[in-house]
Amino acid sequence: MPTTIEDLPEEMLVEIFSYLEFEDCLAATTVCRLWSGLALRWKKLRVDLEYNVKDKSFRTLLASSRPYRHFSFDCSCPYVDWDEPAQILAKFSSTIEILEISTYYSSKEFHEFLAKMTTLCTNLKRLAIEWNESELSGLEISFQPLNDLSDLYLSLRAENLLEIDFRKVTPNITNLCLGIGPNFELSQQILQHFSPRLEELKVWFYDEDLFNIVCEMNFPLLKKLNFLLSISGQDHDWSLNLFTKFFRRCANLEEVTLLIRVNKHLLESLAQFCCNLQSLRFNIMKLPEDCFRCLSEMRCLKVPNDDIFF
Repeated sequence: MPTTIEDLPEEMLVEIFSYLEFEDCLAATTVCRLWSGLALRWKKLRVDLEYNVKDKSFRTLLASSRPYRHFSFDCSCPYVDWDEPAQILAKFSSTIEILEISTYYSSKEFHEFLAKMTTLCTNLKRLAIEWNESELSGLEISFQPLNDLSDLYLSLRAENLLEIDFRKVTPNITNLCLGIGPNFELSQQILQHFSPRLEELKVWFYDEDLFNIVCEMNFPLLKKLNFLLSISGQDHDWSLNLFTKFFRRCANLEEVTLLIRVNKHLLESLAQFCCNLQSLRFNIMKLPEDCFRCLSEMRCLKVPNDDIFF
């Protein structure tokens, strides 16, 4: 009996589909139930939803039976009915692994939506929340722990922050990305709590003093570091003492990205203490001559120089 495509194992079908363009994979999903689940690379496919009271995309999505895993909600509209995004979460609660939420103003309804999210999306691996203004809800809202969550992104620029203790809601994260604004108290609590277990850290600073405070913290397991310092701090000439202490406590670093002013002291500290460093990236218009000399002597990089980015 001749072998047909139906006899191929699922792993081989997935490999074949990986060579097709998105439109072709989308067409393949209509062939049969098996192909519908295999043709699209669900882990890489993101569904972007921009909330609009006249937009029917939310309701159209509710009729879909596809196993979507990655949703991005842009709810910048001032009048958001958070019940509709909640319906999406309920519909795909068993498959959602990545959730991104952006809103300009967080209301009591938004707090309640997030509480529902922690109850429904128990399989979340990555959560990103960004908001610019917030009010204290005054409600006693229960948030369930997302025990499978490993990757957390928070933009904490509002003066009144949400009443969520992320130390309890996301207890097992190893990757943390923070946008830190004027209110540093909550950010500092989060960083200090998770610092012993973090493997990846990305921080946007909007204040030079906050940058100095973070550099005093201890990240013993950190492998990937990304620092971005906005405003005037980019022109600061960092001291040798600051980075010597910091990189000595981060000896396991493998990848470093620095969008701050780079000087000889910084590079010397990296070379001296981070012996596992494989990739170094930084963004600067003009690199001092002594820094070039230091880079050429950095034997800790284990890949060719094309992985040093300016």
